[in-house]
Amino acid sequence: MFPEIFRLSKPDIHTAAGQRQTRRTLKDWEAGMKAQRRQLKKQGYTAEQVQRGMDPAECFRHDLMEQIEWYERAKRGILRPQTSLECIGLPLIAARIARGWSRKALAERLEIPEPDVIRYERNEYHAVPIHIIRKVAVLLRLEFDIQVRLLKNGKESSDSYAMMNRRAAPPRAKPPSKKP
Repeated sequence: MFPEIFRLSKPDIHTAAGQRQTRRTLKDWEAGMKAQRRQLKKQGYTAEQVQRGMDPAECFRHDLMEQIEWYERAKRGILRPQTSLECIGLPLIAARIARGWSRKALAERLEIPEPDVIRYERNEYHAVPIHIIRKVAVLLRLEFDIQVRLLKNGKESSDSYAMMNRRAAPPRAKPPSKKP
């Protein structure tokens, strides 16, 4: 049985308080992993079995470390380029952090309730109207470079939304062949 620490959920890393909580969670997680490894070795499991058993916990630890690194990059204003509108949420959140704005400050500038901003960020701006996203970007002095181009016949989009819809769509019926 895993210790209680293994039942934690990922904290909200989009605020300074969330970042501090994530650091504490990581520290507790690593201590729990160390104790779990000792317990498994004590129970006679081989090194390979222990490692296999600890792999999920190691993935979660790695995820926590990535979140901490993401927040630190955001504070320094380092935003990774995005090639899809579906991934626009993280740069918006990172820009708010880089500007040193709280969620409350952004909500005040947007003239909306703070819980709305919290919900937008928790969902990484999915299903948020484009005019709100544009207003957030303008307030944060964030610039988007969007390329729109018509694909040639037969060429398929690499956009993940388009790819998902292609998989969900039933196969097209082939037109009847013309016989001479």
